[in-house]
Amino acid sequence: MDCKILKNRQCEITQYHSNNHQAIDVVGKNYTLDYVIAHSDGKIIEIQDGLGNMKGSIGNISYGNYIKIDHQNGYQTLYAHLVNGINFKKNQYVEEGQTIGNMGDSGNAYGKHLHFEVWKDNKRINPLEYINKPFIDNEESSNIILHLFLRYLRFDMLNYYLCFHLYYYFD
Repeated sequence: MDCKILKNRQCEITQYHSNNHQAIDVVGKNYTLDYVIAHSDGKIIEIQDGLGNMKGSIGNISYGNYIKIDHQNGYQTLYAHLVNGINFKKNQYVEEGQTIGNMGDSGNAYGKHLHFEVWKDNKRINPLEYINKPFIDNEESSNIILHLFLRYLRFDMLNYYLCFHLYYYFD
């Protein structure tokens, strides 16, 4: 499936979102490892690094090495189970598509993969619908559609006005 969070842009989902797992777990196409890239532009608000595999751990330790990015539009993304050696600092900005780490098995992981979460207004939501789409709210998309409609309407009215006046001018 197409995937904007891995460098090769293709992924396989190994675990889907549920009440007990509010994220998706992914690996590269054909169950390979891949570089993890930022979903969208944003500012790093949390980093945890230096952890190894800790099966059975709970809380933030269970994420292992992770990065959380605030996209400054109500959305945040979290990338967990990365390998040691995250080369970023808190408050640093990243760009969409920028490599932010490598899939690993740090924290409570049973095999190397990426644990991917999406947060909206400080609540975890199903990240599946955003795995290959930008963050656009329904309200935002409604505003875009309304804007395009009004633009078309103005263009249509201008055409009508011009045709009406040209018709009477040349008649």
